[in-house]
Amino acid sequence: MSNYVVVKSFKDLQDNKYQYQKGAAYPRNGINPDDDRIKELSGSNNNMGKVLIKQVEEDKPNHKYPLHTGGSWYQLSNGEKVQGKDKAYTSQQELDDQ
Repeated sequence: MSNYVVVKSFKDLQDNKYQYQKGAAYPRNGINPDDDRIKELSGSNNNMGKVLIKQVEEDKPNHKYPLHTGGSWYQLSNGEKVQGKDKAYTSQQELDDQ
């Protein structure tokens, strides 16, 4: 299954009204929507009349990490903060390689 990201927050009526927030991955773990559901959410033919999810290419992450948070501090994709640009990029590469 391809990867999707939520582009507009919505409540999934076919998943116990689970609330997806903008920027979240779709679908959440353990949920396997069929092709018709993906088509419905990625187009405007749904209850909200808007595109709710879009496909994300495999090699492009949703966020660019490490994220510079100010001064010499960086946040890694796992939420850890490290000081120093070189250390941050090395640490993030190690996370990405796992």
